[in-house]
Amino acid sequence: MRINNKPVIVDLHELPVWRGAQETPTFRCASFSLTFEEATGLVRLLSPEIEAHTVAGYGKKGYRFPTSPPGSSAWGNALAEKSLQGLVETVSDLDGLDVMEIGGGTLYCARQMLERMGARTVTLVDPSTKDIPDDARLQVRREYFTDDTAVERRPSFIVSFNTLEHVPDPEGFLRAARRHLSDNGRLFIKVPDCGRSLRSGDLGICAHEHLTYFTNTSLDRLLRATGFKRIGDANYQGALQILAVKAPSVRTAPEPEPLSGFKRAADAHVERIRAFAETHRGGRAAFIGASVGLSNLLYVTRPNENLDIDIYDSDELKTGKFLPGAQVPIQSTMDWRLETHDTVFVTPMNFFEEIRAGLMRRPGLAGARILNVFGDEGWGED
Repeated sequence: MRINNKPVIVDLHELPVWRGAQETPTFRCASFSLTFEEATGLVRLLSPEIEAHTVAGYGKKGYRFPTSPPGSSAWGNALAEKSLQGLVETVSDLDGLDVMEIGGGTLYCARQMLERMGARTVTLVDPSTKDIPDDARLQVRREYFTDDTAVERRPSFIVSFNTLEHVPDPEGFLRAARRHLSDNGRLFIKVPDCGRSLRSGDLGICAHEHLTYFTNTSLDRLLRATGFKRIGDANYQGALQILAVKAPSVRTAPEPEPLSGFKRAADAHVERIRAFAETHRGGRAAFIGASVGLSNLLYVTRPNENLDIDIYDSDELKTGKFLPGAQVPIQSTMDWRLETHDTVFVTPMNFFEEIRAGLMRRPGLAGARILNVFGDEGWGED
């Protein structure tokens, strides 16, 4: 099967369109296929219609962030602080620098770069931001970043947290960043690290808004092809945080096609959940992580047809809302009812050990079976 003359390597048919936790259980689905581009070495979403609709949506009034943006919740702030910590680890400070932030969503990180890292100015370029600058050193350009984006001062530092995976042409994006950047400037890029998830069949990476699925190798190759050289990183499980400078463009051979085992592993997870639900028909189970991964899993496996399920999340903004298609409201992980479950499924694969350790410290869950939905942890235990 081919679309626009590109081979479909993973075809998941359709998945719920993720817009974050919502007020009602209603939802819509869209096709979801992945391809591997040999020319770029990138794993890409293969749906021109979805891509065009998604990208256009960022600039529309009323756009909803699928994940709590910085400044809106404790969870959103925690994610932003990880990004800022990566910046500190690689550059220490931004003393006296003119910074361009691309795709920040809000001015939260821009303010931190001014107040905590000493930047002279920060210009946020993002069509979806609603924030209004409250400091003369802050500027906002409510537009898509392109070659033609104009700023008062040529940036000596460009930072982009979790934006590159959303753009339709990541190579063009980086080439534009290079042209904007001063000759001795630096670039800091953060994207989801999909390497482990691609190997493990993690449906949590399958979001229609993510148009590219990077691995450490493919991101490095893209940077080199667009005239950047990595000089540092502050990666952590689930995220790639790369510091780069201008360098001559270099094309290198892509890594071996990383999608071959993804569908096989994802199918295995789906069948395992279906078998559990059938075996424990009439029982109860808790699912932690009201995320795109759980939304996809519930849609594909339909465990609620056999199980009485509850859904929990630590982000307070999700409490009382719904996952697409789920009929039960999301509850806080601090709710006492979580401790009434004998079986707890954890969907955020990259945070499984951290979440399990926290659950096991709660008296009511000391004897509970805690299972990794997209991994093998807990499944071999009695």
